[in-house]
Amino acid sequence: MPVVPVYEADRVKLDPGMNFRDNTSVNADAFGGNIARAVGGLGEGISAYGQAQAQVQKMQAQSQALVGVQQAMAEKDRLYLGDENTQGYSSLEGKNAVDAFPDYQKKWNDAKTKIRAGITDPVAQQEFDYRVMAVDNDAQRQGLATRAAGQKSFFIGEHTSAMNGFQDQAIQSPSDENRFKTYIGNGLAEIDALGAKQGWGPERITQEHAGYVSSARTKAAAFLAQTDPIAALTYATTHKDEILPDDAMNLLEKLKPEAISAVKRDAAHASISTPAPNQFAATGLPPIAYAFLGTTAQGEAHSYDILNGGGKFTGYADHPRRVGPGGASTAAGRYQFVEGTWDRVSNKLGLPDFSPASQDKGAWYLAQADYRTRTGRSLVGDIEAGNFGAIRRGLTPTWESFGQISDAEFGRRMESRLNGIVTIGGVGKSSPDYLASAGQPTADAMSSTSLSTLRPPKPTMGDVTFSPDVEAALSGLPPAYADQLRQSAVAGVAADQAEALKAQKAASVAQEDHYKLRIATSDDTLSVNDIVEDPSLDEGQKAGLVNSYNEKNKKELEARDNIRSFANGNLMVDGYTEAGRKANDAVWDKVSSSVKPEQRMPVLGELIRQTNTVPTSITNSIRGNLDSRNPARVLDAMQMSQQIQTISQTAFKGEGGDIASKAGTDYRHMVDDLGYSPQEAVAHYLAVTDPAKQRIVDEKEVNKLTEKVNVGTVTGLFSNWHSFSPAAGFDPKQSATMVADYKELLKNEYEEVADPTIAKGRADMMFRRLYGVTNATGSSIVIKYPPENYHPPVNGSYSYLNEQLIADVGKGPKGDITPDMIHIEPAPNTAARIAAGQAPAYVVTIWRKGADGLPTVDMTKDGLGLVFDPAAAMTAAREKQAPDNQREFNVAREQQNWKRGEPVAVGADAKPLQKVTADDMPSVTWSGAGRQAVAVPVTPDERQRQADAENAANEQDRADLKRKLEEAQAPFDVLNANRNEMTQEPPAPTRPPKTVAPARPAAPLMGAQREKNLKGGK
Repeated sequence: MPVVPVYEADRVKLDPGMNFRDNTSVNADAFGGNIARAVGGLGEGISAYGQAQAQVQKMQAQSQALVGVQQAMAEKDRLYLGDENTQGYSSLEGKNAVDAFPDYQKKWNDAKTKIRAGITDPVAQQEFDYRVMAVDNDAQRQGLATRAAGQKSFFIGEHTSAMNGFQDQAIQSPSDENRFKTYIGNGLAEIDALGAKQGWGPERITQEHAGYVSSARTKAAAFLAQTDPIAALTYATTHKDEILPDDAMNLLEKLKPEAISAVKRDAAHASISTPAPNQFAATGLPPIAYAFLGTTAQGEAHSYDILNGGGKFTGYADHPRRVGPGGASTAAGRYQFVEGTWDRVSNKLGLPDFSPASQDKGAWYLAQADYRTRTGRSLVGDIEAGNFGAIRRGLTPTWESFGQISDAEFGRRMESRLNGIVTIGGVGKSSPDYLASAGQPTADAMSSTSLSTLRPPKPTMGDVTFSPDVEAALSGLPPAYADQLRQSAVAGVAADQAEALKAQKAASVAQEDHYKLRIATSDDTLSVNDIVEDPSLDEGQKAGLVNSYNEKNKKELEARDNIRSFANGNLMVDGYTEAGRKANDAVWDKVSSSVKPEQRMPVLGELIRQTNTVPTSITNSIRGNLDSRNPARVLDAMQMSQQIQTISQTAFKGEGGDIASKAGTDYRHMVDDLGYSPQEAVAHYLAVTDPAKQRIVDEKEVNKLTEKVNVGTVTGLFSNWHSFSPAAGFDPKQSATMVADYKELLKNEYEEVADPTIAKGRADMMFRRLYGVTNATGSSIVIKYPPENYHPPVNGSYSYLNEQLIADVGKGPKGDITPDMIHIEPAPNTAARIAAGQAPAYVVTIWRKGADGLPTVDMTKDGLGLVFDPAAAMTAAREKQAPDNQREFNVAREQQNWKRGEPVAVGADAKPLQKVTADDMPSVTWSGAGRQAVAVPVTPDERQRQADAENAANEQDRADLKRKLEEAQAPFDVLNANRNEMTQEPPAPTRPPKTVAPARPAAPLMGAQREKNLKGGK
C-alpha cells in the first residue's frame, strides 16, 4: 500500500524509509485518530507559512525602498556637486546661485518623484517616503545654504564692482582733480553702503576709505608712468599724504626702472641743451670758430633745443622738422637751421644726428661755405684780419639776426669773445682756460700770428643738471630714492656722452674715408678748402687728407707738366727707374687717349725718341701678341717691335722688354737681310720659337759662326751710329772680353733657335744691349754696361756723365789728370745691381805712361766706384725752366679751380676775381699795439678808392689769366695739330755697306689690331 507522511505537531515529516506497499494493515480507530491529528497539524502548518510569507514581503518592500533612497542620494549629490557631464549647484556663486535655486529645487523634486514612481509596491513606496525624508532635508539644507552664500556674495560684488568702476573712471584723467574726486566720492559711497549691509563699524569704514583712495592714487601714478615717468613721480609726491606707506613703497619700486631711464634722458638733454653763452658742445674746432658761434647764437637762440616760434623739442636723433607754436619756419636749434639747410649740411659733413655738437660743427661749416661762395674770401682769414663788417654783411642772408645789428656791434661782440672765456665740450660751468699762452688776446690778437696761438681747452665735465620739472619731482621724493636716481643720471650722462663721442668719431672716420675715395678717384669737385673747412675732421685727419690731396694733385700736375714738356719736345724721364717708367706711362696714357687714332703711332715714336723708353702697356701688348702664337697677332707684334727699334735699340726696358726686342730684331733680319715676306718671317719665327720642338745643335755650325768673330766684328755693330768706329774698350783685356762675350751670345742664341741667321741677328741685338759706346771720358769707347744705356740724356745730351766723372776723379795728387788718362769699367757687382733695378757702378782707374813709355796704373778709386746720377742734372735743367714750369703749374691749378666754380687767382699774391664794393673794405685800421691799440675809422671815400683799386687789379688779373690759360693750352693744340715730326713715318736710313744690318722701319700696322696695340690691349 502507499505510504503517506506522518503529520506531527511541529512539522510534516516523510519517513524516508516508508514507501507505498500493499502489505500495510491498519484498524479503523487507528485511521481516524491519525486523520484528526493530521488535519490539526495541517492547520498549524498553513498558519506558519502565512507568517513567513508576510515577513518575506516586508523585507522585499524595505529593500526596494532602500534602493530608491540610494538612488535619491546619488541624484542629490549629482545635482549639488555635479559630475563630469553636469555642473553642480554648489559651483554657482552670487546672483547665479540665487537665480538657479528654484531650478535646483525642481530638479530635486522631479528626481524624487521619478524614483518613487519606479517603486511599484505600495509598501515599498511608503517605506521610501519614510526613508527619503532625511535625504530631502539634506538637499534642501545644502541648496538653501548655497543660495544664501550666493545672495550675500551678490550684494558685496555689486558694491565692489561699482567701487572698481568709479576708481577706473577716476584714474583715466589723473590731472583732472575735480573729475578724480567726483568718481572717488561715488566709490566711497559704495563702501558706506556695503559696510551698512555687512555691519562694519566706523573704524572699519575709515580703513576701507583710506585703502580705496590710496589704491586709486597708486593706479593713477602707474597710468601716468606709461607715457611720462617724471609726471608719475610728480603725481606720487603731490599726493603722498593720500597713499598708504606700503602702497607708496611698492609704487616707487615699480616706477624705478622707467624713472631712472627718464631722469637720465632728462639730465643728458638738460645738461647740454642750455649752455652758458660761451659754452659749446663740439670739440676740435679752431678757437676763432667758437667766438663766431657765440656771436651767432647770441642773435639766434640761447639753447640747442629751441623751435622757431617757441617751444622745445626733446630728442636730438634728427632735426625736429616741425614749426614751433607761433613759428613761421622749421628753424630749430641754437643756430636756427631750417630743415632743408640742415639736410644739405649734415649730408655734406656726414653728421649722425642733430646733437649740440653736430649743430656747432654744422653752423661753422655753413658760415665758411656761404661766406666763401658770396665773397670769394676765407672767413677765417677775415676774422683774423678783423674785417668784421664784411663778415656781417656777407652772412646776413644766412642769419637774419646779423642784419639787425650794426658793423660796430658785430665787431664788438666778436672781439669780446675773442678776448673772453669759451668752454668747449662736455657740460658744466665755463672754463677760463681758453688760451694756450698766458694772458688773453687783445685787439692786436686779431692778426693771423697771434690768433694761431689760441687753443681750445680740453672738454670739461661739471655738475649734471635737470629740467625744472624733474628737479621738482626729485625734491619731493624720499632722499635715498632721489639720490639713487641722481647717481644713475650722472652715470647715464657720462655713458651717453661717451656714446655720442663714439658716434661722432665713427662719423668722422666715415667722412675721412669718403674724402680718401674722392682723392683716389681724382674728384675734380674736391678742393683743399673742402677738407680744411670741414669741422667733422680733427686736425690730424685734415693734415693726412691734405697731404694725400697734394700728393695726388702733385702727380696729376707733374703728369700735365710732363705732357707739356713732351709737346715742346723736351720731356726728361729716367726710363731705367720705376718712377721714370711710371712717368713715361702716364704721359702715354693721357696723350694716346687725347689724340686722333691715326696720330697715335707717330706720337708713340716721338715719345720713345725723347725718353728712350717704351710704355709698359705697349711692351705688354707686344708680349701678349707673341704669346698668343696667332700668326696675325705675332706679325703685328714683330712689326711694332721692329718699328720701335728703328727709333731706339735700347728703348725696351723692364719686364718683357728683352723678348719684345728680340722679336723685332728677328723680323728685321729675316725681311731685310734674308728677303722673307712678312708672312714667311712670322712662320719661321713660330717654328724656331716653338717650345715643343727639339733643338738640334750642329757644333760644326757653331764653330763656323764663332771662329771668324774678332774685334772688328763687335765694333762694327756700332759703326752706323758713329762717323768712325769706336775703340774696343780701354785696354786689350776689355777688348778680348767683349769678343768672348759676343761669341758666347752667338752660341747661346743658336742653341735656342737652331738657325744661324736668326741667332746672329739676335746676338747682335743682345750685344748692343749688353755693350755700347760711352763718351763719358770724352772719347767714343765700346764698354760693357755703358752708362748711356742706363741713364737718360738731359736736354738731349750726356755731357753730365763726363762732368760727374771729372768731378769724381778730381785733379789727382799731381794735378795733371786729363780725360784721356781716365779708364772706366763695370764694377764686379754691376750685373747684380742691374738685375736688382739699380744703376750700374764703375771702377775708375787712372793710367799714366811709365818710364818705359808703356801705360801703367797710377790710381784706382776705392769701394764700389762711381755711380752716375742724372737726377742732379735733371734738377738743374728743370730749375732753368722753373719760371715757365711755375707759371704752367699755377695756370693748371687755376684751371682746376675754374672748373670747380671757385674764385680764380694768379700768382702768389693773388686777388679774387670778383667785384668788390666799399662795404667790403675794412671799416677801421688799428693804431698802436696790444691793449693800447686804437681803432681808427676809414672814411667812405677812402674805402671806395680801395675798392676801385682792387677791382682794377682784378680786371688786370682776369686778362692776364686768360692769356696764361691760352698759353697753357697752346702745347696741347700743337700736340693735336699733326706736327710734322710726330705724324711722319721715320725715313728709311741708308743701307750700310757689307753685312751691317740696316735700320729700316717696318710696314705700318694695319686695321683694328694696330689700334689695340697702341691702346695697350691684345
